Amino acid sequence: MKHPRRDCLYLSGSIEYNKNPDAWREKMHDSLGYKYHVIIPWAAKPPGNKGDKIYNDWVLQNFIHPDMADVARSKFFFIKIDKGVLKGAGTISELSLATWMNKYIVAMLDGLEIQELPGWMCGCLTKAKFVKTINEAIDHFKTLKIEEEIEG
Repeated sequence: MKHPRRDCLYLSGSIEYNKNPDAWREKMHDSLGYKYHVIIPWAAKPPGNKGDKIYNDWVLQNFIHPDMADVARSKFFFIKIDKGVLKGAGTISELSLATWMNKYIVAMLDGLEIQELPGWMCGCLTKAKFVKTINEAIDHFKTLKIEEEIEG
């Protein structure tokens, strides 16, 4: 018997320093959800203040551990790099893990030039496929040849 398989596609990008971090993610989910299990990290306001133990523990348990596990189980990784990404560490950490685990990476620079990125990030993007827009990313993932079914 054949069962449909939807490989995981992780959507990485600024959340903490972005006014509307979900709009482009929802568009990609709506367009690609039939083919991929699209993983959208969630945004929430942690309790306490940065640096407080309660805040740090909450971020570790509710953001860092789940996001890294989702990156690890994903076969495909999309990263939207804007100025907000450069203010935080989450997206760069996710990219580092995706690179180390040899994920298929598609990247989009949004309002930045490659020269503005940290050297570490440029190294992680060495094998990435670059696109210019979210629509181009969607088209790329739609036409990407992957195994659609597995024997079960």
